[in-house]
Amino acid sequence: ARAEKKQALFAELAGLVADGTLHARIQASYGIEHVREAVQAASSGARDGKIVIEPNGPSRAAI
Repeated sequence: ARAEKKQALFAELAGLVADGTLHARIQASYGIEHVREAVQAASSGARDGKIVIEPNGPSRAAI
């Protein structure tokens, strides 16, 4: 029963993300080669969003 509840919750969350109801602001995105900077940014108290590490992507500032 617990696994079914968890699966239902994740399905509901996925639906909310898909329809745009639920979203997370991305502060910045870093390529894997800049993981040290990403960790520093995530550790700072001055951020206003998520820090994303993209293993196959270039670094970019959030819009």
